[in-house]
Amino acid sequence: MQRDAQSETAQHSEFDTSSLDLQESINRVLQLPTVASKVFSNYDW
Repeated sequence: MQRDAQSETAQHSEFDTSSLDLQESINRVLQLPTVASKVFSNYDW
């Protein structure tokens, strides 16, 4: 059996972060159930 395979380079554009609010992004990530314990975020650094 022979296989004929070719690799292709993925084409993607740059991720624009200029319109993102950092605090909102952090809060949204911390709401995800797959993120580990959030106890550290209760400390007042």
